[in-house]
Amino acid sequence: MTHSAAERALTDPDPSYGPVPIWWWSGDRLDPDRLRWQLHQLYDGGVRAAVVLNLAPAGPLHGCLADDPPFASPAWWQIFTEVCAEARRIGFRLWFYDQIGFSGANLQADLVSAEPAFAGWDLRRSSVTGPGALRVTAPPGAVPVAASLSTADDTATGAAAPGAVAEVAVDASGAAADAGPAAATLTLYHAVRRGFDYCDPAACAALLERVHGEFERHAADYFGDVLVGSFQDELPAMPTWSGRFAAEFARRRGYPLTGVRLAALFGGTGQEHARIRYDYQRTRAELADEAFFVPLQRWHQRHGLLCGYDQQHPARAGEPIGSTELYADYPRIGARYGAPGSDHWGDPKLHSGLSHLHGGSRTWLEGFHSSGWGGTLEETFDWLLPWLRAGVTLYDPHAVYYATRAGWWEWAPPSTCWRQPYWPQYPAFARLVSRLCELLSLGTHECDVAVLHPTATVQAALTLDGRALPAARAAQESYLELNGSASWLRQVPGSLAAAGVDHEVVDDAAIAGGTVAGGALRIAAEAYRTVLVPGCAWLTDDTAGRLAELATGGGRVACVGAVPRGALPGNGPGWVRFAAALSAGAVETSTAAEVATLLAAEAAVRCDVPTVVRRAGETRLVLLTAHDDRTGTAQPMHGDWVFFDAHSFFDFDRYTRTMRERGYTFRPGDGERVATLSVPAGWGPAQLWDPVAGTRSALDRTITGDRATARVPFASGPAAVVVFGAATPAPPPGPRAGRVLATLPDRWEASVEPTLDNRWGDVGPGRVDPPVQTWRLAHRAAGPQVTPDALPTHGWMEVVATFGRYGSAAGPCDTAEELAGAEWRPAVYSLSRGIPNDPRHHATLGPKGYVPEEFVQLDAVRAGQWVALRTGFRLGPDELEAGLWLAVGAPGERRIGLDGGVLPAAGDGYLTVQPIAVGAGHHELTVAVRSDVDGAVRLWWALTRDPDELRRPEWLVPTRSPARIGHRFTLPGRPRRAVLQIGTEGAAEIRLNGDRIGRHGGFDPYAQNRAVRVRPFDLTDRLLAGENELLVEFVDPAGAALWVDGVIETDAGRVDLVSAPDWTIGAPRVRREQWLDPRTACLWPRPHPLPDAGWLDGRPRGAVLPVTPAESAAEAAGTQWLRWLLPPGAERMTVPVRGSARLWLDGTEWPVRAGAVDVPPHAREAVLAVSTADGVGGAALTGPIGYRTGTGEIDLGDWADAGLGSYSGAVRYGHTFTWSGPDGPTWLDLGEVRGTAEVRLNGAPVGELLLSPYRLRVDRWLRAGENRLEIVVRNTLAPYLADTTPTAGVFAGQRRSGLFGPVRLLGTAAQSATVAPKEDDR
Repeated sequence: MTHSAAERALTDPDPSYGPVPIWWWSGDRLDPDRLRWQLHQLYDGGVRAAVVLNLAPAGPLHGCLADDPPFASPAWWQIFTEVCAEARRIGFRLWFYDQIGFSGANLQADLVSAEPAFAGWDLRRSSVTGPGALRVTAPPGAVPVAASLSTADDTATGAAAPGAVAEVAVDASGAAADAGPAAATLTLYHAVRRGFDYCDPAACAALLERVHGEFERHAADYFGDVLVGSFQDELPAMPTWSGRFAAEFARRRGYPLTGVRLAALFGGTGQEHARIRYDYQRTRAELADEAFFVPLQRWHQRHGLLCGYDQQHPARAGEPIGSTELYADYPRIGARYGAPGSDHWGDPKLHSGLSHLHGGSRTWLEGFHSSGWGGTLEETFDWLLPWLRAGVTLYDPHAVYYATRAGWWEWAPPSTCWRQPYWPQYPAFARLVSRLCELLSLGTHECDVAVLHPTATVQAALTLDGRALPAARAAQESYLELNGSASWLRQVPGSLAAAGVDHEVVDDAAIAGGTVAGGALRIAAEAYRTVLVPGCAWLTDDTAGRLAELATGGGRVACVGAVPRGALPGNGPGWVRFAAALSAGAVETSTAAEVATLLAAEAAVRCDVPTVVRRAGETRLVLLTAHDDRTGTAQPMHGDWVFFDAHSFFDFDRYTRTMRERGYTFRPGDGERVATLSVPAGWGPAQLWDPVAGTRSALDRTITGDRATARVPFASGPAAVVVFGAATPAPPPGPRAGRVLATLPDRWEASVEPTLDNRWGDVGPGRVDPPVQTWRLAHRAAGPQVTPDALPTHGWMEVVATFGRYGSAAGPCDTAEELAGAEWRPAVYSLSRGIPNDPRHHATLGPKGYVPEEFVQLDAVRAGQWVALRTGFRLGPDELEAGLWLAVGAPGERRIGLDGGVLPAAGDGYLTVQPIAVGAGHHELTVAVRSDVDGAVRLWWALTRDPDELRRPEWLVPTRSPARIGHRFTLPGRPRRAVLQIGTEGAAEIRLNGDRIGRHGGFDPYAQNRAVRVRPFDLTDRLLAGENELLVEFVDPAGAALWVDGVIETDAGRVDLVSAPDWTIGAPRVRREQWLDPRTACLWPRPHPLPDAGWLDGRPRGAVLPVTPAESAAEAAGTQWLRWLLPPGAERMTVPVRGSARLWLDGTEWPVRAGAVDVPPHAREAVLAVSTADGVGGAALTGPIGYRTGTGEIDLGDWADAGLGSYSGAVRYGHTFTWSGPDGPTWLDLGEVRGTAEVRLNGAPVGELLLSPYRLRVDRWLRAGENRLEIVVRNTLAPYLADTTPTAGVFAGQRRSGLFGPVRLLGTAAQSATVAPKEDDR
């Protein structure tokens, strides 16, 4: 860091250090013009780089329909390179996503399908206990590796006592031994195929060729200036065995992995057991490193590109146990990346340490997915600050969406992009991020304390079946106590951070490669006088030797918690020196709290807020952050339940429900907070650098002895930078705001200025920009003769337009007979939008561009229990011209009642379709379901004239061994076009006419998840005229299931191939449980059961009869009364009703003509009476109330209190006042703002505000006499999306928007003034 470079970073930051969002190319067909338009929107928003990523690259995934065109297809490459060309033209940079980790591209599966030797292996064991002759047979497909006979019971510990285990020979199918008269345990160690072999150089070379080689072939011309790197997300776990593992282990470690030694991988607490486990994990890490990670690193180095990552949890959180189980040696592999990192559920300290110590240039943060649509820029900056302080220098916002499909497509929102109303202020936010990331990239991290990541201890004390032995647990607990948790969900400072002590996380390789000089351990450009060893039972011998050298060379080594008892792989010369230093007291022992207190007293930097220091020569930069227990987002946000490990997965449903109910608490700063910073006096003069404004000023210091103390104000936001030893003098500090000169009134002129741009259909139906709307209204039913003034004040319930009660639901009950006496509750849904706030979207992290077909949900059901829906429909004489069929989709056996009778059973599938004989009039319908599933039961029903149109595939489950399902079918002619969409749950091999055409499953991260893979196959050239056979063979019968949806066009006609109960190979049975919504896996959409729901995905209504459900003929006979507030300046209003309507505005009736009403000036409240037989509650409306607005009035406060509860956009506040104040410094203070603010005074732009305090100096534009003040406040998409979509991503408190005030004019302490409003504003 040179001072000139730092000054330039402050005043003119390099935008390449700004936000680098993930740009999801999913949700709609890619249009090059649309992508170019989006590229320019990002550029204009201050963004200069993005990561291109596909969510459903080769087939449906996470509820998202397949990307179009598929990733890496010729059409995709054409579009990608066109975008690269435009990016080069405007100076934009791109990163590509490698689709190796989190992915639906199925790349590894395709490689293994073509070359089965590329499949990975897992080492497992099977055992039998008893006397006499024993035999263990390997499971189907498994390969015996070794076996052992234990004469002691080892079922609990996993290993016998020393000397009690004997080697047993294995044969092709297993192992046999004679235990004699006493009971013994025969254990067979066998390898089973799973995933991809990341330990095989040939397999990894093929994988890198398939991904990076393709980018090199298609886009190498853009490497360096446009394509600057790649991103890898959630790489699958490294295999626990491979075809070459045993030989390589023996070659590298000097002894073979016999059956006796393999027993140690599953337990045992002796030193020899620990050494074998350590050597095993070391070998596993070396093989993966050499085969995959080193070639990946060299490829990027060869092309001058960076590689960033966010790996699987809990490795990304730095947790030693989980990271070792997944990756064998997480620090070792992380050191191969130029930009290691995590998402905001991970940990920055470990990754910034890897970057600092192993030649990385940036530290990555993917944030803040799943934080909701309503996070403001101020809140986002607050969330980012602790990560910047902990070493992050590359902020990767999650995300920017290519398409949002009328607001109904999202993936772990928000989308931080041009759709957000605050986007005009995003360039200022991007500059702020650029400024801090560049400043924090200059020089080196100055920190005296290092914490060893206890990898070696965990390697030695972690069993192959995932059990952490006491030594591993102790090391992890000590490490986390020191390091803390940085997770956005549960941020808890470790003992060091709580004491104000900064630290670096270091790994064994870094320590071994360091040198000791001047009482410090020097690694790369960093130096540490203290190294903390957290609860380690073992150290590597190299680490032990280097730490002994530090401890005896003037530095400090402190063992926190457990004290090491040996070295690995053995007690060599390094351990001898360490043990001697420990015995002599040169190596200290301490608790986390004690050592933190000691280090805090010795720290060079002491401050009452968190800090980080960067140094170049004699210049030091200190970042101070007001993100702590006083200001910022209150932490911890959630309890321990938010954490997950390698054996369980995050509960997104619980998370979503909790956040929607509780949200988070944000405490903005007030601009008055001042931090006290103490540093060595020798650091030199101090300057205060304002990261928001990009300005600097001198900062006074008080010298006491060898310490200098400065008072650091947070006058412009929650971050401040203090620079010591700067070469260029700074101007003196300016005046500070103090005394309140005037407080402006609460009521302002207001004009509502919509910002939503629907040119691409992103925020509403069609291509018309949505007007200001009201979706939420108060409702009650009353007779048509009642007038608004006679309506009771009580009994009003909130409803949402289009949603109403269309029946009643009951259950769960243990028997069908109990349903009649059960509590029946309203079944509320919308004929065009389905279930309100549909929980189906929680697991898919948001809706995916279509209305789910299931529109009734009953929760908390156990398999075998009964639930029921009671509804009905009305038919007119003209609707009886052809026969009718009743279709029902539900996950269980059903009993269907119609007009008091019970219909005969119509099959045992998820979907049943049967003819019904009914006449004109109202008909009562009851659907009772005995659930096959635990949890929620979802169902749908519809009337149709063409049952074949509704036919959908069924999930089939194999019932015989080997586990396989197949079907023989005949084609009437030569295939012209044939696509089969094949879905499997569980790993499977797919064959057509005996030839392998693909593999599914077993290649994904988070192996603990249900693995459902759906993918289209173009089989035009593989199918034959005449007989064909499709066969799917499953690796594991547990949970195996198959879904097929295909269209085959031949020269003799079309054939639909749909998995059904009549498939015979493997004797499958139907599984009525669905994978997500039934639409997700379909190759083509069938008619929607809700005939009005096709507005979103364009599917035709088809043969579904457009009936309006009603439980009884008289149910909707009453009048539906609705009440709501009008937005400011409403001039004309549209009222889309079912039936006839009467409207009152502020108590006066106004005529409704053709569904529209002219609104008188200053009208505030509307009351609507709808007479209809087709809708109850919000269903009396077919859409929202819409407005044309002009200028009106608004009070300071939440926009929802001003009739703008569904509004996302801008509001222009206006006020005219008379000023007779002094000419001195004057500030405008807006008080509380939730959103961004742009200020104009007397027609001149004054500035824009993103952060508290929302305060600007205005004396340059303020004049004596009359002044016109305008403030444009922009909010987030949360209010609009919360009401118009079933988004899972609007949390409690995030709808809150507006200028809350008080709005004041401030002067310095000595000033006084008077202000009067313009006469019209009194």
